[in-house]
Amino acid sequence: MSKTWDVVVIGAGASGYAAAVTARQKGAETLLLDASAKTARKVSASGNGRCNLSNLHVGVDCYRTDDPATLGAVLSADPQAVPLFFADLGVLTQPDDEGRVYPWSNRAASVTDALYLKADELGVARMTDEVKEVLPTKGGYVVRCAIGSVFARAVVVAVGSPASPTIGGRDNPWLAALAEVRPFLPALCPLKTDKKYFSLKGVRTFADLTLFDGDAPIAREKGEVLFGEGTLSGIAVMQLSLSIPIARRPHISLDLFPTLSEEELYRMLSMRRKGDADKLFVGLCDKPIAYTLLKEEGIGLSQGLADLTPDQIRALAHRAKNWSFGVTGTTGFDHAQVALGGVKLSSVYPNMESKTHPGLFFAGEVLDVTGVCGGFNLHWAWTSGIVAGRSAFAFCHLT
Repeated sequence: MSKTWDVVVIGAGASGYAAAVTARQKGAETLLLDASAKTARKVSASGNGRCNLSNLHVGVDCYRTDDPATLGAVLSADPQAVPLFFADLGVLTQPDDEGRVYPWSNRAASVTDALYLKADELGVARMTDEVKEVLPTKGGYVVRCAIGSVFARAVVVAVGSPASPTIGGRDNPWLAALAEVRPFLPALCPLKTDKKYFSLKGVRTFADLTLFDGDAPIAREKGEVLFGEGTLSGIAVMQLSLSIPIARRPHISLDLFPTLSEEELYRMLSMRRKGDADKLFVGLCDKPIAYTLLKEEGIGLSQGLADLTPDQIRALAHRAKNWSFGVTGTTGFDHAQVALGGVKLSSVYPNMESKTHPGLFFAGEVLDVTGVCGGFNLHWAWTSGIVAGRSAFAFCHLT
């Protein structure tokens, strides 16, 4: 503990690198500390390896948080902070038609390589060790690690969450001594259901989805659904996973034909009277889905279409428009992109400083801020990291 650092950043993910680079650019002697030698692994995996690093349509309504007012203040304080950060890194970016921002190369490595290079150019020191405790002390903080300890005048905690443990997600029990932490819950992940259709494994379809709590609809999405063995996945399902914790009796209803009313679908099916039942949905949906719908209504594939009663056809039309799946839980942190919960945002100021521990700052996913799919979580990581890095430097030079 011979050297006193101005700023120690704990966690070398997106928010950690943003904080360390920003603090060092301002002139702070900065140490970036992580339990793994392989850093920014979630950045490398984001956007299916393309790195969906931001979104042009960022707003408070794109996030779940305990403190929307503070979130709004952070997001609106410097709207150009993230674009300027990447311009300074030398990363050329491009938005797609829906506002999702990617590196021009469409490769996450362009972002991680630029982060590593900038940190090295600026002289950000790096250390691999596991943090065991952060102790407030006179003049700053002692960061006690598995191998040794370091002393800092200011600390930025950017350790993320337990989501995706294979690429760096982990639990950090020492957080509870520094702040009020809401329990972490898996988010943006597939959902387990009460129905297992082995014949549908790997089948995809587009649908409108509604999440119900009992009889009350609480969230809606539209998009591709991927069937698994007792699971539903796809971006639309993962978006709905954000609302699962508030539902006591959750179930998802799929509308497989959102451009048709139930009556229109009934009339269309009623006109198909030639051949067997296995031909009823030809041209409308994939065979595995069609056969499953028929089986659910007790209709054999070889049953003649002319023999189907109006009630049977109405029941099929209704199921295709209201295919219900009871939700029994999520697939857990192993399959979660991010997590709900974390250090309460209401426990920090808009400059990311703790309200109870001067000189202690938080950034990124460790905070109770969770965005929907589309680059919003990485945008929050960069934004909060930049703010925390600036603020940590200012704290060191104003005290």
